Amino acid sequence: MPERVSVLGRIIRHVAEQLAVMGTYYDGQPDAFANRLVNVGTRRAGPIAGTNPAWNAHEWDIK
Repeated sequence: MPERVSVLGRIIRHVAEQLAVMGTYYDGQPDAFANRLVNVGTRRAGPIAGTNPAWNAHEWDIK
């Protein structure tokens, strides 16, 4: 067990010293791809509607 803890410590030190940036938060972007979907629009320009490709999901339907 002490050898394993020592190796783990070296691994953690290596990652901490060599890793430049590691994101901890990623904003999910919903996308839908299907030939059966109708009324799917493109992203709108603007600060609010342009941030989400599902801005008009309430208008979507299935053939």
